[in-house]
Amino acid sequence: MNLNNENILRITGKANIPRPLTLGKQYDITASVECDSYKVIDENDGTTNTVYTLRLLSEVNLISEKELIKAEVKKNSMSQILRLVIRDLWLSENSGEDLQTYYEKYMRGVIDEIRNKI
Repeated sequence: MNLNNENILRITGKANIPRPLTLGKQYDITASVECDSYKVIDENDGTTNTVYTLRLLSEVNLISEKELIKAEVKKNSMSQILRLVIRDLWLSENSGEDLQTYYEKYMRGVIDEIRNKI
């Protein structure tokens, strides 16, 4: 059995900020996010690292000293919407596979179906 070495956080998404930030200035951040996947990475030394991916949803706030900067999360692209729908399908089917594996198999099927129409 492998020992989990680290739990790592990865945040994805984009947010529009109303003005430029100051280089070198430290900001605290609050955000509405959803954990949409995780991946266990074997470090080949008897340990693993788990990487959790969080996706920005609707609100991001940057805070520095007494200043609050509200950012607007960019709307999802069509491919992001498709990924979310596939995730919902994965949740409803409870297939036992991790989300990333399910997504890749599903997308391979979609790609093959389109190729067969050519």
